[in-house]
Amino acid sequence: MAHLASSVDWILKQSHRYPLLTADEEITLARQVQDWLALGEIKRPTVKQRAIIRKGQRARERFYLSNIRLAVNCAGKYAGCSGTLTLEDLIQEGLLGLDSAINKFDPTLGYKFSTYSYWWIRQGIIRSINKYSRLIHLPTAANDSIRKAMDYMRDYSRIHGKLPPVAEVAEVCEIGTRTLLAYLNHNASLISLDSLMPNSSEPSTWMDVVADQSDNGPQVNDSEVLADVVLREVNKLPEQLQRIVKQRYLNGEKRPTTYKVLGQEIGTSRETVRHLHDEALNSLRLKLGDLRGQDYIQALQSAA
Repeated sequence: MAHLASSVDWILKQSHRYPLLTADEEITLARQVQDWLALGEIKRPTVKQRAIIRKGQRARERFYLSNIRLAVNCAGKYAGCSGTLTLEDLIQEGLLGLDSAINKFDPTLGYKFSTYSYWWIRQGIIRSINKYSRLIHLPTAANDSIRKAMDYMRDYSRIHGKLPPVAEVAEVCEIGTRTLLAYLNHNASLISLDSLMPNSSEPSTWMDVVADQSDNGPQVNDSEVLADVVLREVNKLPEQLQRIVKQRYLNGEKRPTTYKVLGQEIGTSRETVRHLHDEALNSLRLKLGDLRGQDYIQALQSAA
């Protein structure tokens, strides 16, 4: 048996087993649901009441199964701005909205159920995005402004080939420029280190691939100790690289010896000296871990 690509495919396949309702069926089923709900909680229903309850429950189930496709379709429209929420999460929230729509639908008002339920489904999805899509929670108004700003900037960029002025975007969103900038600073995507990595051959979290800096090279703070460590590694370099590093930085002067002067002393070109110098610092970088090139230079100058 072939495996379905995802849970969304399974939901869609199951939903297509149930045909869409006609207008007359919607009215009939809605009345049965309303009759059931009107009974409320009854501990000891009569035979007639039990029949109404069973009929209402079946009608509600039929309503629900026949409109799953509507919830999936609505959720797909918000998949691009759902943040940390997956499409499955959005569908789940949409189905909760569908459930509320079934309970509140009044067939006597003349609306189609799909028109009425769409807004309940959409409301559930948007509320979940505002509440759960970010690791750092923002107010609903801030999320609405960010969404409006991103839509306007995308449309403006497509038409004019450049981004609009910030003041113009703020005016469209009806907020101040500083407030808009503060909102947009929160628009960066954040992920939890405990979340699973996508497209990974084996189940692993982002924490598994974060480098441990505690063991990456010597941890030295004192300048004299750092100078001793660097000098010891310099003395392990090939003779020519040692000579260039020492003559450039251990010259007794406040400024390093230029590549041109070093080239004249060694009898080679300025560019060759520069390449050898970079090779020496790269070698030190590999041996000493996460210290930067400027750290080596300062250490060598302090030892001069």
